[in-house]
Amino acid sequence: MDTTKKIIFFFLLLISSHSRGNENLLLKGDSLFELKKYVEAKEYYDILYFDKELYTNSMLLKLAFIENELGNFEKSIFYLSKHKKEDDNEIIDQNLFNLVTENDLKTYDNSDYDYLLKIYKTNKQYIIIFLLTVLLTVFCLNIIRRKRNQKIKYIKTFFTLSVIIMLMINIKGAQEGIILNENTFIMNNPSSGSDVYQIIKKGEKIKIISESEVWYEVELENQRKYIRKKNILKID
Repeated sequence: MDTTKKIIFFFLLLISSHSRGNENLLLKGDSLFELKKYVEAKEYYDILYFDKELYTNSMLLKLAFIENELGNFEKSIFYLSKHKKEDDNEIIDQNLFNLVTENDLKTYDNSDYDYLLKIYKTNKQYIIIFLLTVLLTVFCLNIIRRKRNQKIKYIKTFFTLSVIIMLMINIKGAQEGIILNENTFIMNNPSSGSDVYQIIKKGEKIKIISESEVWYEVELENQRKYIRKKNILKID
């Protein structure tokens, strides 16, 4: 076996071993969850989510359940919100609504933008398929016209549709986070010496604009404020 083949073989073996290791972690967590050993199961799930940055939607639901059982409703909201971002459905919405209502949280009123974004995400694949069909039709018509030595038309339409499709594929909702700690300070400026603008309770949802090493720049009441990163679980 030459050197190149050895390197490729070793690389594939390394990937395979890494994948099996992650799968074993998930299986151990799931087994402990079935045995209702929730704290032990959470340890394996936490390794996958925070250290390996890997998860399944099923794992997110189990983490949400475990955290709620442990009294950490804010973390339960976080995992449900993460699941909602990946796969929105009525069951997730109902569970989130229950947690928000039970804990008297105030920052979950959906804006018109959120409502429209939800409609778009629900029908995204159908909208894109329709636009791709129109795009393909325009393209084919121009091929036919070119073969007949006729003037090519709808060039602007073709490029406009192409841009719209690219934008739609990449549309994402605003980045958000869940407040992790009770009585978290919202600061006017990214400095520990800054004035406190407001104190916010754990579990509340906040819109994230940008981040630095220590601070998240957030939007609150149409103003830009700052919260220390350790106080927010960011919904990536």
